[in-house]
Amino acid sequence: MTKIQDCFDLLFPPCCVVCGSRNVQKNRCICEKCVSKVKPISGTKCGCCGMVFPVQSDLISYLCGGCLKKKPSFDAARSLFWYEAVIKDLLINIKFNNDTPSLAGLTMLLEKEDLSFFDDCDLIIPVPLHNKRLRKRGFNQSVLLSKLLFCRRLKDIEPFLLSRERVTQPQIGLSGAERRKNLKNVFSVKKPKAIHNKNICLVDDVYTTGTTVDECSRTLKSHGCERVKVLTVARVITL
Repeated sequence: MTKIQDCFDLLFPPCCVVCGSRNVQKNRCICEKCVSKVKPISGTKCGCCGMVFPVQSDLISYLCGGCLKKKPSFDAARSLFWYEAVIKDLLINIKFNNDTPSLAGLTMLLEKEDLSFFDDCDLIIPVPLHNKRLRKRGFNQSVLLSKLLFCRRLKDIEPFLLSRERVTQPQIGLSGAERRKNLKNVFSVKKPKAIHNKNICLVDDVYTTGTTVDECSRTLKSHGCERVKVLTVARVITL
C-alpha cells in the first residue's frame, strides 16, 4: 500500500489546501508557511466572554468592561484561533462551498487543541440553522465542527435540542442593537427536560459580537440548564 501511495504522490503531488503550494510534508494537507500564519488565541482573557486583554496578567478572574456593564447569558466563552488568514479561508470554504479539502485542513489544525475546559459539560449543542437554510446549504457547519472538536464524545452531541424558529437576516453588517433585535426570541428548546440542570457546551464557528451565542444561552437557561460554556473555532479581532 505504501508503494502505491508513493507512486500516486509522485504522479499527483499533494498540495496545500490553502495556497496550493506543492511544498507539503507527507501526510499533511497544509504547508508550513500557511500553518505559521495561524494565530492561536492566548494571553489574559476576560473570565466571561474570553476577550483578550492588551495587558497580560497572572490573574484569571478579570472581567472586561462589556461584561461588567452587562453580563452575557453564557458563563464563559472561549475561541481557539483569531479569525484571519488561513482560518478565515478554511471556515468560509467549509461553510459556503462544503469544501472537503478545507475540512481536512481544519481537522489537522484542531487535532492538538486542548479542550479540557469543556470536560465538565454534559451536553454539546451546536448553534442551529433554520430548516429552510439547512435544506439550502445541505448541512449545519456547527454540527460538523462539533463532531470534529469532540470526536470522542459523539454520543454527547445533541443537534436537535435547540432549534431556530424563523429565518433571520444575516448578522454581517448589523449594529449591536440590530443584531439583538434580529435574534430576539428566535431560538427554542424542543425537550426542556433533556437540558434541566445540565452543563452545556454551545458550539459555533465564529465569535463576532457574541449576540448569537448569548441569545442561544438565554434560551437554554430559561428552560432550566445550569451553565453554558461557548466554544467557537475562531474569534473576530475587535479594535
